[in-house]
Amino acid sequence: MTKWEYCVIDVEVDGQAKVVFLQPPGEKHHSEKIEEIYQVIARLGLEGWELVSHTLTEAEYFTFKRPLTDEIG
Repeated sequence: MTKWEYCVIDVEVDGQAKVVFLQPPGEKHHSEKIEEIYQVIARLGLEGWELVSHTLTEAEYFTFKRPLTDEIG
């Protein structure tokens, strides 16, 4: 069975954006502030991340996944 890792680009109402890399239970998530969302989306694609959902409410969320590698999982 394929296991996945996830990350989310979180764009707040005020335009501030960050990418959050979700870690397995019990481990701390880490995030990076970002300026150019399109550059980050392009980088994630080159790193094997696939966009799986886009949610637009007051904020905006892009959710990505990629298969877990042996080194991570």
